[in-house]
Amino acid sequence: MKTWKESMQKGGIDNFNNYLGPSQDYWCDWFIVLGQNRDSNILDQSNFDCVLKHLGGEKENVEVRRFNHWGCGWFEIILVKPESEECKLAEKIKQDLENYPLFDEQDYSNRIWNACEKY
Repeated sequence: MKTWKESMQKGGIDNFNNYLGPSQDYWCDWFIVLGQNRDSNILDQSNFDCVLKHLGGEKENVEVRRFNHWGCGWFEIILVKPESEECKLAEKIKQDLENYPLFDEQDYSNRIWNACEKY
């Protein structure tokens, strides 16, 4: 997993030059688990919500950072504190998602069903 700092140092449209949010000093070295933005599809939304729930929600070692963005409107990322139990769990989740990109089949299926009904 990459830290938020590593991700922002890569350059391009997402870097520290484009960041105008609150001080990131204490969570700059936290690891990014997942992210989503205004244009995320149902799979990404399901994974984001279910992984956050599986990690125990927002708490001392798990934070969701939300940002406005000039390109996609907004985005949010799940961060975990290094060397925490949640970080170990997040590493396992990331490995599992590399092999199979769907975290919770039932949640995803329900979201697809609801979207179809709404349509």
